[in-house]
Amino acid sequence: MRTASLDLAVRHLESALTRVDSYLRHLSVNEVVREYQNTLENLVTDAGNGLFNRRRSSFVQQMQTAIIDNGQSVYVEGLKEGGREPPEIEQADREAIDSWILSQTDNTGAFADDAMAVAKLEGDERTEARNAMLTRVRQWVESLAQLGRLAELNSSGDNMYLTYNGEDGEESCRQCQKYKGQRHKKSWWESRGLLGRNGNENFDCGRWENCHHNYYNDAREQVL
Repeated sequence: MRTASLDLAVRHLESALTRVDSYLRHLSVNEVVREYQNTLENLVTDAGNGLFNRRRSSFVQQMQTAIIDNGQSVYVEGLKEGGREPPEIEQADREAIDSWILSQTDNTGAFADDAMAVAKLEGDERTEARNAMLTRVRQWVESLAQLGRLAELNSSGDNMYLTYNGEDGEESCRQCQKYKGQRHKKSWWESRGLLGRNGNENFDCGRWENCHHNYYNDAREQVL
């Protein structure tokens, strides 16, 4: 005969197993993201130490290679974690990957210039500038993670319903306010170019990391 305390213990165990399962499902995407973060942080650190002086093209080439390789890898891992086995790349997937890669590689030159400028500074100024560049790395890394989540979402097809919601803050733009609480199929949001983060031109706020709004499925789980 099950007691109330036993029922509670079972529920706690089930909850813990759910969290572990979620962690394991997302492990592969996370590994790709961590590798990308390590690569960019190492590039920034080396540039700040002057290792890329007069070698700007080498910095840009290494960064663009990391973008291309990790972009493709994270998308495949996202498809697998979303349940597509084997994770075959379809035309829509290729377009999503290519669009992301282009949006990132377009900005590598300016990022390289800023990273290399750190080496011209001294003492505390150099330390502060390097730390600021490492903070900027997080935006590039979050963009890759977003691509992985998009792939996982794409593996489930276009019929999933998504609700745009979140906390109101000073950074909330007109579009965030307009779409807040709206629920549509994924294809509806995607056709209007509203799913992307970190520089989405369809939002005044760009949906950068200070954006308080996200997409949720009907189980109220954040998916993008």
